[in-house]
Amino acid sequence: MGTNDARQGFRLVLLAALGVVAVTSCGSQMAPPQPDDVLAIATLPSSGGGSTGLFAGTLIGVVNGDRTACFHMSDIPDIPMIWPAGYSARAHPLRVVDAHNRTVGVAGDSVRLGGAVVDLTAQRRLVGCGDASRVIAVG
Repeated sequence: MGTNDARQGFRLVLLAALGVVAVTSCGSQMAPPQPDDVLAIATLPSSGGGSTGLFAGTLIGVVNGDRTACFHMSDIPDIPMIWPAGYSARAHPLRVVDAHNRTVGVAGDSVRLGGAVVDLTAQRRLVGCGDASRVIAVG
């Protein structure tokens, strides 16, 4: 399978998955998260076929009042990150953890992550991040 075919397949799986995670967060303000509280982040139900590149830089994150968080890379702050199924965030320090509760990256630290920038065919609402027309799909 060529690189363009892999990217197209990845894009189709990502678009289908975004239909699942395109949830609008609404509600009242909650108490600030505690260190062990689980914060929801934008995730894909499946990996979608693997990464096609490597991102290296500083991981930036923000915690929202509805117990969600959004992450991006410092060099491309306008493109939110979407993570594999089972990933979530924790506070104090703000970090992304995998399905086994292992830290993948800490906000403010340098990270190296596989993934791809994916242009969406339509703007979508991502958990914790709001509307996006492009995402970094972490592989």
